[in-house]
Amino acid sequence: MARHNKTYCSIDVEVDVSFDAVLPEIPTDILAEELRDRKVEVERRAREQNRCDEKKEAVRAAIKQIHRGDTMDAVTTLEREFFPKWKSAEESKEAYEKATAKAWRGMGDVQNYWERQLGS
Repeated sequence: MARHNKTYCSIDVEVDVSFDAVLPEIPTDILAEELRDRKVEVERRAREQNRCDEKKEAVRAAIKQIHRGDTMDAVTTLEREFFPKWKSAEESKEAYEKATAKAWRGMGDVQNYWERQLGS
């Protein structure tokens, strides 16, 4: 059985494509899908950048608080940014409203509360 020597070579090819010539050949639904996918990707990257900027800003604020000696405020700032108790602003608002409503119920109505406090 004879052995054949295999020889490989590389060829670099450069192709110039005119988008004006090719674009009409691409189906509209494929173009629309590609544009939608690219838009989604751009929006996703923008959201990630915004989140990154928000986190950097929280760290900067915490550093300033530490320099001022407000270490508890710095810890709170970092906890809120990196370990939030609620998943959304709406959940946070609901919890706040529930807590303040409970506190006011414990004091009775506002007028009676201030009368009791002022001794009137």
